[in-house]
Amino acid sequence: MTCRLTTASPTTWRKIRAYADANRDDPWIVGGGWSMAAFPGGLPRRERLDEVVPDRPVFLPNRDHHGAWVNSRALDLAGIDATTPDPADGRIERDPDGSPTGVLHEGAKALVQDLLPVATLDDQIEALLLAQAYLHSLGITAWQDAILGTYSNIRDASAAYVACAADGRAHGEGRRGALVETGPGCRPDRRPGGPARALPPSTGSGPGR
Repeated sequence: MTCRLTTASPTTWRKIRAYADANRDDPWIVGGGWSMAAFPGGLPRRERLDEVVPDRPVFLPNRDHHGAWVNSRALDLAGIDATTPDPADGRIERDPDGSPTGVLHEGAKALVQDLLPVATLDDQIEALLLAQAYLHSLGITAWQDAILGTYSNIRDASAAYVACAADGRAHGEGRRGALVETGPGCRPDRRPGGPARALPPSTGSGPGR
């Protein structure tokens, strides 16, 4: 689906190159999950991305989604250069001369992420079912998705959960901050493979919150 970088490694760039080569028609290279521990000072640089993906913009949030690694093409499209001020809720990592290094923190990510192609409902459903199949392959029948709404480069997937719950494609006990649970009412039935059920948002406490 996207470029997965969840394994910390100094050779993360090789995964990015392999993904870009395998997805030559994609206008953007997106994904993420990289670890700060894999880079000196916790900060990768745009030059390495420029080497492996020189022709397309790249946007790769780190594993906690508080920062993103981008290449020069993405910075150019967003109009980010040495004169660009930091947003009030974020920071552009810079060299001593003010040039952006390729890491955007917090709200600064939005300068690039607002340019990303929007994931379709079909894209989200495919990703949800792929993740579900992986969890089931490990014997996991209950999980919680911690993010509701749009966050970083993750678009709101609420409609995908509701669609899969409604037509039976979601199996097991899927919890999304009280949006999706299983079993009758507001309580999960805790039966492996039981049908997921879409529920209205709640501000209370309890299972899945």
